[in-house]
Amino acid sequence: MLRCEICQKPLKECCDLFHEAEDENGNSVVICYECAEEHKIPFEDDNS
Repeated sequence: MLRCEICQKPLKECCDLFHEAEDENGNSVVICYECAEEHKIPFEDDNS
C-alpha cells in the first residue's frame, strides 16, 4: 500500500487523490493531494 511521504496517510491507488513528486535526493515519492496543496508542491507534468 502506498503512503504519503509527508503525513504517512495510507493511499489506495484505486480511489485516493495523490501524485508522485521527487524528494531532495531525486527519489520518486508519493504525496497525497491534501499535503501537496498545503505545501504547494507542484504536480509532475504528464507530458514528459
